[in-house]
Amino acid sequence: MLLTSITAANLLSPLLTWVITGPLSSFNLFLGD
Repeated sequence: MLLTSITAANLLSPLLTWVITGPLSSFNLFLGD
């Protein structure tokens, strides 16, 4: 059970980072343009 949670966290972390940084970087590009 714990191993499953760790694996899920490892899979979700990059996804969450991408979801958070994606819009932010596009917003920065939009502002810089």
